[in-house]
Amino acid sequence: MMRISALCCFIRLLLSISIICHSTNQIESFSTSSTTSAASPPQPEVSVWDNVLSSNTRNNLHRAASKDGLGHKAFSRPNNNNHNNILEQTIDDILTQIGDDSKYVEYWTRQEWRSIEAHADVDEFLAKTQDANAAAAGSSGGTTTPPSFRYPTNGHVLYLQVGSHVQGPTCVFRNRHSGGDLLRSSPTTAETTPSPPPPPVVEPLPVEVITVPAVPGRLLRFQGDYLHAVPRPTDVWFLPFVQGAPAYTPEEEWGRSVVLFNTWGEEPPLGMPLDDGTIPEAVGRGVDDGTDDNNDDGDDDDGAND
Repeated sequence: MMRISALCCFIRLLLSISIICHSTNQIESFSTSSTTSAASPPQPEVSVWDNVLSSNTRNNLHRAASKDGLGHKAFSRPNNNNHNNILEQTIDDILTQIGDDSKYVEYWTRQEWRSIEAHADVDEFLAKTQDANAAAAGSSGGTTTPPSFRYPTNGHVLYLQVGSHVQGPTCVFRNRHSGGDLLRSSPTTAETTPSPPPPPVVEPLPVEVITVPAVPGRLLRFQGDYLHAVPRPTDVWFLPFVQGAPAYTPEEEWGRSVVLFNTWGEEPPLGMPLDDGTIPEAVGRGVDDGTDDNNDDGDDDDGAND
C-alpha cells in the first residue's frame, strides 16, 4: 500500500468545494451512475452502514488491533476458519454479508486521531518495482513510459471506538485519484464567439467531498482509487496555520480506533505477509455474535462526532 500524497493546501486554492455531509441509520450510497441494469446493477462509489457490530465485538477487535499495530497484512478468501484471527474473520464476514467476493484482503489498524493528508492507496511494492525498472531502463538509454498504478477494488474504514473529543471524519474525494486531480480544470466558452475568438478561460472544476463522521460501529466503503483523508483539526484545510502538538491520550477522549482494509481481485498486493493470521497474544476468534456485554443502548450520537 502506498499513499499518493496530495497537500491539503491544494484545497485552499479551489474556487468551489462541494461538501456533502451524511449521517445514516442503515446504509447510504452515493453514485454518479445514471444507468441501471437488472442483470448488473451499478456499484455505489461510496456506501455507509451503521451498527454493523455490537460493542462487545468492537471492544474485542480494538484489543486485538492494539496488539497488531500498524503493520499491513493480507489474507485470502474464502476464509478457512482455522488460522484467521478475529480481525480477519470479522472482515471476511462483513464482506460476505455485503456480497463482496473479492479474493484477497489487505488490512491494518490505527488507534489515534491523526491528520492524514489526501491520498490514494496502491500496490506499493509493485509501484516501487516498476519505478526501479524504469530507472534502470532510463540509465541504459532505453525509452520508458510511466507505469500505471494498481489500485484496490474498494477501500473500507471500520470504526471501533471514538473518543469523546474526537471529530475525525473520513473525507472521500469523488473522481479524484491524485493531488493533481484536485486542481483539474476545464475551459469555459462564451455565449457568443467574437472574431478572432479570445483564449479560453480556464476554471477549476468543483471538488466534491463526501464527509463521513467517525461513529463507533460504522462501516465506510468507497471506490479503491479515490483520494481520501482524515483532517485534524477538522477545519485544518481552512486555517492559515496550526499551532501546538495534538493530544492522543487519554484514549477515552482522543482515541480513534479503526480497522482499514482494501479488497483486491486476482492478485494480492505484493511484498506483504499473506495468510499469516497471527496477532501476539491474540484475543479470541470469531465474528459478531449479537451479544453486548456493555449494555450499549445504541445512543452513538452522530452529532457528537461530526
